[in-house]
Order: sequence, then structure tokens, then C-alpha cells
Amino acid sequence: MIVIQRDSKAIVTGSSGKLGTAIVDQLKIAGFSVGIPTRGDLYLKASTPQVRNRFEHFADVLVNCAGKLGPIGSFISSDWDEWMDTIEVDFMLAVRLCRMVLPGMIARGYGKIINISGGGATKGMPNFSAYASAKTALVRFTETLAAEVEQYHIDVNAVSPGPMYSAITEQIIAAGESAGAEQWAEAVETKKKNRGPEEAARLVAFLASHESDGITGRLISAVHDPWRSLRAGHLTRDQYTLRRKV
Repeated sequence: MIVIQRDSKAIVTGSSGKLGTAIVDQLKIAGFSVGIPTRGDLYLKASTPQVRNRFEHFADVLVNCAGKLGPIGSFISSDWDEWMDTIEVDFMLAVRLCRMVLPGMIARGYGKIINISGGGATKGMPNFSAYASAKTALVRFTETLAAEVEQYHIDVNAVSPGPMYSAITEQIIAAGESAGAEQWAEAVETKKKNRGPEEAARLVAFLASHESDGITGRLISAVHDPWRSLRAGHLTRDQYTLRRKV
């Protein structure tokens, strides 16, 4: 059972996609009031007073789900503007929103930030350099921010949703050879299995709730990690984090 405070409020970006829609549904089922930013909100600077105030006093939970796949193909042949826009959408938008909501969370002494990552964060991903770079940066930012705000009882985590059928799957399939044989084959298999976003959305709802209080600075897989039984104090220092393997 998901446990939240009465009148808890959440902000979810990327709500028009399959995962974002599922996250909004799960948070509403859990009892959250959910706010959905407009594209205009997302592209304004965090220092803009009217936008900052709109989010600072609303969010007990922030879910950064907005994202794009970006250019597919070798780094050197990628369109530079599209490459940089992917970094902006997949990384900087999340950073900007964190900066908006944190003053209010710090003042209230509680908050949850959940960043949607992906497979590109934990291994080299040829032909998807912008996407992989942005997602890796997002996970390291998650770990770093978590350590900074832990004293205020704010938990910051990243979620790896695992393979699911979405518009991104179709983009990879359509790219053919440009995507690389491995990524193309994985996309075809993902489409065949037609796996939905529900498990990842349930993990987000768990991380947004009091059940996960104290779990912070982690990258948690919706499909590979036993997240339902995770509790603060039961994790080793480096468990579910990005580290150099020796």
C-alpha cells in the first residue's frame, strides 16, 4: 500500500508519453494531486520569478520524465543542434526544474525528486551519444544532489524503466542500420513483447511515497531490482549507484 501525506502534490514532466501517462495515473491512484507543466514552463529559466514561484510552493514530489532519443548515428555525423537539444531536454530541463522546486522542499523539510534515466546511463551506447551522455549526466547529478539535500529529508533517485514499447522503439526500428545491429534487434524484440510502462510507473509511485523515505542517491531498475522490498538502511553504500568496476 502506497502511503503519502494528505494533500501531497506532484509535478510530472513528459506526461504525454506512455510512461509519463502511466506515472500520472499511478500517482493519482496513490492520492497525489498532479500538476503538469507546459512546454513554455519547461523552457523558462529557473530564475524567472513567476515560474519559480509556481513550482516552488506546489511540489512535494517532482518526476522528471520529459525526454527524447535525439540523433541516431555516429557522433561525428550527428546534427550538432539536434545533439545539443537532446542534452537540453534529457538533462538540463530536469536540472532546471530541480532548481525550481528545491527551495520550497528545503523550507518544508521534505521532498522527493525522481529522474527517469535509461539503459544509456550504465553502458556505452554507440550511435546514441547524445541520449547516453545526457542520461549518464542525469544519474550522476541525481547522486550528487541527493548528498547535498539529504540533511533536509529530501530523497533524490533515478529510475531505469527497462525496455518498453514506445515511440522511441519505433524511432530505433525506423533508423535501421544507423542504430547499430544490437540496438535495432533489441528494439524489434521490445516491440514484439509489447511490454508496457506500468511496472516503472509503480516504482515511481513507490519512490514518491513514505515507504521509500531515506532511500536516496540510487539508480533503481524497475525490472531487475527487488524494489518492493527496499528500505532505507538495508542498502550498501555503493548499491544501485554508478561506480568504476574493478
